[in-house]
Amino acid sequence: MFDGNFTFVPIIMGDQRLEMATYLSDGLSSLGKLPMIIASSDLTHYEPLETARRKDRMLLDAVESLDLHRFYRTLEQNVITACGYGAIATLMSVTAKLGGRMHVLNYSTSYETSGESYSVVGYSAIAAYLE
Repeated sequence: MFDGNFTFVPIIMGDQRLEMATYLSDGLSSLGKLPMIIASSDLTHYEPLETARRKDRMLLDAVESLDLHRFYRTLEQNVITACGYGAIATLMSVTAKLGGRMHVLNYSTSYETSGESYSVVGYSAIAAYLE
């Protein structure tokens, strides 16, 4: 895919506010193409299985909408504990600015491996792409 020659820049966000995600996405989108961005985050942490699934579905719907205000509102109003939400928001913003889309490829929880339903963590794989 990269012929063994590529560069990446890790971005670690201590400040995950909407303003910072927008600031970072301005720089990334100025490249004029959708760069390879890998945003990493767990979703809901340590909730009962059905609660985690419900919260995570709301959040993933907001991600696919590319609406940053909806995304942050969903996080806050539903007390969703996604730890890397700033990275997700940055990717959403870059994708929206370049006219792309995001699509959830897979969703699972720790229940699938542990069998414990009283306290799970949610995980998802999401693709960002230009049409």
